Amino acid sequence: MAKKVMSSITDEVKTAKYFSVSVDSTPDISHMDQLSFTIRYVLPTTGPVERFLQFIPMLSHTGIDIATTVLDFLKEKNISVLECRGQSYDNASNMSGKYQGTQQIIKNECSEAEYIPCMADSLNLVDTRWSARADAVAALSRAHKENIIVLEEFSSDLNQPAETRAEASGLLKGLKKLETVILLEVWDTVLEIFQSASIQLQKPGISLNTAVTLLESLLQFVKDLRSQFDDFEEKAMAKCDPSDVTGKVAYYADRQSQRIKKRKRHHDELDSVEDVTLTERDMFRVTAFMPIIDKLYAALTQRLAAYSDLREKFGFLSEISNKTNTELKAAAEKLVSSYPNDLEAGLESDLLQFAHLMKSIPRGSSESAPSLGGVKAAQRQSPELEMYKVIPRHDMVETFANVEIVLRLYLCIFVTNCTGERSFSKLKLLKNYLRNTMGQNRLSSLTLLSIEHEKLRVLDFTDVIKQFAILNI
Repeated sequence: MAKKVMSSITDEVKTAKYFSVSVDSTPDISHMDQLSFTIRYVLPTTGPVERFLQFIPMLSHTGIDIATTVLDFLKEKNISVLECRGQSYDNASNMSGKYQGTQQIIKNECSEAEYIPCMADSLNLVDTRWSARADAVAALSRAHKENIIVLEEFSSDLNQPAETRAEASGLLKGLKKLETVILLEVWDTVLEIFQSASIQLQKPGISLNTAVTLLESLLQFVKDLRSQFDDFEEKAMAKCDPSDVTGKVAYYADRQSQRIKKRKRHHDELDSVEDVTLTERDMFRVTAFMPIIDKLYAALTQRLAAYSDLREKFGFLSEISNKTNTELKAAAEKLVSSYPNDLEAGLESDLLQFAHLMKSIPRGSSESAPSLGGVKAAQRQSPELEMYKVIPRHDMVETFANVEIVLRLYLCIFVTNCTGERSFSKLKLLKNYLRNTMGQNRLSSLTLLSIEHEKLRVLDFTDVIKQFAILNI
């Protein structure tokens, strides 16, 4: 059964022609590293689909070994690597390296196989996996008064061990500080937005332009936070006990009595030049608040730069109806030069005509596609997918052959490798401590049947049943 499902998927890949690959690894219960192989391609009827193909045991994690495994697997399934138009991995150096990384080795075999770092992974790695702590920060920030009450009870309860009371007193002292409350407000706001964006980026149906636009909106959101310190301070003041905050603001109350250090003056400096002394409030804003925002902004900017090349090639598609003829001509020239083996020089006139056609078709008029291979409603809202469906629905594939190829090239690109990571959950369910001696073929077959259950249900297994019946078992 698994062989027939695999054969059906590989036949679809060959029919679709263009595809992208994504691999990721995790150890199983027997401590064998399993490489999850996922492929994405575009079907004429349903649009882009992402399919899990197989778990491959790995003994080495070098870029060369992983690339060799990918190339050998494609060759085994009779899938030409020359039709690969995208590859998506995490940001590890063995995968993303420019010289010996997996992506570069595969790109040496097929120059059109563009590398796209996993966008969800890039967001999580904006310095660290802060989004994983969103729930913890939200609970601490939004239940601040309740946490204070509980800690006060523990610190004053003589029935508790001395160590517990001391720890509660220390936590209570830190939680009552205005600086702590302000940082809780900042991180609660940041992580809530980042968590929502991360969930959206992990959807199989998200398109490249949508994902990049989402990251750009995050970048602008972080930039605007620089001027919102007063708002965070006001919210923190409202949560603090009035008896703990006297006057305007009680920043670093335990340091206010310290002697202010004076800078040593050089012989050529004028005595009239006075040193700038910051208040405790400004010191906290400059040394704590601003560096957090600036570091987030710099990390997001760096992550967005990785998608700039593909954005320049395909970014016009989402607003093709609003582009001028000059902009469309420039976009056509760039695409033809980037994909000379796939596109013809007539793309320019095709794009101009297709743009006029899309102006006459209202947005959202395309028929809804059934959910297949994990493709949800998020994809159906993609303007690029709507355009792709317009062409066959009006029987204009031959008229806009070049445009149809451009849309297929764009839609087959992986945005994230979350589909591969989801296969790890199946791996842990199928190969647990009670079945830790399961063979590799059985593991890959059961995982394929479990993940691709929708494909399994529509296939006819009559021939498989007949072959099984004639076996002398």
